[in-house]
Amino acid sequence: MKNAIPKSVKICAHWHTVRMCEVLKDDGDDLNGEIYHAKAKINLSQSPAASVRVETLWHEILHSIEAQGGLHLKEDAIRILAVGVFQVLCDNPEMRRAALYTHAAPDC
Repeated sequence: MKNAIPKSVKICAHWHTVRMCEVLKDDGDDLNGEIYHAKAKINLSQSPAASVRVETLWHEILHSIEAQGGLHLKEDAIRILAVGVFQVLCDNPEMRRAALYTHAAPDC
């Protein structure tokens, strides 16, 4: 899973740059990730385990979907959804294949 983080990811209609950072902080607290909606940029900390980085990327992706959709979700909801999506994709390879197949189908 070491190279599982893409350099960019398309979220809804917009490409976001994904950058790995040595340390991320907010008011002195360590962060695993952060998103800058106006710049379409996601920063992820290199510090946590690889699985935490991927889960954090899902967390930031959900924040982007939330912002683009005009939703107002609580941080706990984003956290729970990110963990859930990540776990479903990890535990169900057939779901990953189905998503790839559906996306490649001409009627999508």
